[in-house]
Amino acid sequence: MTRLQAFLIALSVAFAVVAGTYAAMQTTQLGAAATPHVNATAIAREQRALNHTALALHKALRRRPPKLPPLRRAAPPRTVYVQVAPPARTTLHPVTHTHSSPHHGDDGGADD
Repeated sequence: MTRLQAFLIALSVAFAVVAGTYAAMQTTQLGAAATPHVNATAIAREQRALNHTALALHKALRRRPPKLPPLRRAAPPRTVYVQVAPPARTTLHPVTHTHSSPHHGDDGGADD
């Protein structure tokens, strides 16, 4: 690696560090500027809604669910018999193979 190549690599790394630092500082400034502004009436309205929901949940916990209907007895399982036909008989016949070519093992290649 020549001195010029090393200098160019160091210069590009330094540029990346400076650009990253600048981007990070801009991001933190944006986060600091974004302070939430909520008025007290909105907070009170949300608090009332939460209290209303909590009260409804407590009432639902005190109520008991209705009784379930009694279970019916299941019928005993039925046995079903199926008649299966016996397998068909197959007969194996010997296969005779004859070659018409004078030499065996013809693989389609050229003759030597």
